[in-house]
Amino acid sequence: MDMLTRQDLDLIGAEVAKVIEDNVDPRFDAIDERFERLEGRVGKIEATMVTKDYLDDKLGKLRGEFVAGGHSPNQQFGHSF
Repeated sequence: MDMLTRQDLDLIGAEVAKVIEDNVDPRFDAIDERFERLEGRVGKIEATMVTKDYLDDKLGKLRGEFVAGGHSPNQQFGHSF
């Protein structure tokens, strides 16, 4: 059995690098593009979504208005639950 020479190993390494460059790198590029699109979409969602703190604050104010007005939320709509 013949041993591989340094030149053989260099050729094998160059061929493996070419296979990776031709096949693996484009896949990573496609994945990067998808992540960039997702980051943009998530950014839009975050910019427009309502937080729990915001809802708690608004609902607390609304409840305060009902209490201050002497009405329960159900009475305002003509219901007596």
